[in-house]
Amino acid sequence: MIRNMSPLRAALLVALSITLLVGGAGAAFAAGSSATKAKTTTVTVVVGDTAGLNGPMTMTVTPESAPAGKVKFKVQNQGTIIHEMVVLKATATFDQLPVTNDKVSEAKKVGEVSSIGKGKTKSKTLKLKAGSYALVCNVAKHYGLGMRAGFTVT
Repeated sequence: MIRNMSPLRAALLVALSITLLVGGAGAAFAAGSSATKAKTTTVTVVVGDTAGLNGPMTMTVTPESAPAGKVKFKVQNQGTIIHEMVVLKATATFDQLPVTNDKVSEAKKVGEVSSIGKGKTKSKTLKLKAGSYALVCNVAKHYGLGMRAGFTVT
């Protein structure tokens, strides 16, 4: 078919064919790479207290569950003292973990966001498998004062 065309027209047809092939391959590669990119779920954790160790403490988690995979914990300290958030693979109900020396065991720790100052926010992304987790502040006495929450990965 190219034999009966003018040289200019044949060159344009070849150039157009190459452009379409390369462009199509690039689009297919881009589509494949975005399809394999894992989605990250952002979870906001607000920790707080009103009187340091002299009053109750809170930990609020939104949402309370996420799909398995990458989970970004964005931890905001709205309290008056330094806090942390430790992610533990749950072996018991999050609010019934055994306490020794004013802390819970971190043997099942998956990750943590540590040393979050008053009014500060820190983030950490973890890759989590399906299951139950306990989110706790494991600074001495904080767990016992209420700084804990359950979290589920589906």
